[in-house]
Amino acid sequence: MKSKLCIGCGNKKIEGSIGVDVINLPGVDIVFDLNKAHWPFKENRFEEIYADHVLEHLNSTVNSMSEIWRVSKNGASIYINVPHFSSPNAFVDPTHVSFFTLDTLSYFTKDNDLNFYSKARFEIITKRLSFGNAISNFLFNLPKVKYFWEVHLSRVLPAKEIKFILKTIK
Repeated sequence: MKSKLCIGCGNKKIEGSIGVDVINLPGVDIVFDLNKAHWPFKENRFEEIYADHVLEHLNSTVNSMSEIWRVSKNGASIYINVPHFSSPNAFVDPTHVSFFTLDTLSYFTKDNDLNFYSKARFEIITKRLSFGNAISNFLFNLPKVKYFWEVHLSRVLPAKEIKFILKTIK
């Protein structure tokens, strides 16, 4: 069985995973503040990591991604869902401290020469916008359309979230 970590799991832990959250809720296996610099897991431990609407709550995306990289095995699958910056939900919750675009996590790709603050590197397998209806989900995820949408249309037709799938590179 694959080793799985579900960070910020709340009461929605992925089956078969170790759930970690700052609040002791049903399903949370480890109560821990993910804003701390060193998470309580050994290096290269997990084959899958899930972060469903948690990164926007953490103080440092760089630290969070560095820790995800540290505790994941080479080639691990990383599943991240975050609100898109255009979503009203990105700003309604006062506990949100980070905001995300389609390219925010591109900072951690191997070809990004601007990443001086972390050795974490990932390959982006998927970055998909979610709008809540099938037509927008299809149309605005077309390769030549998604960035046009983000630059020109996101204020008129906001997305709900971005779903990323990454692979750890070590």
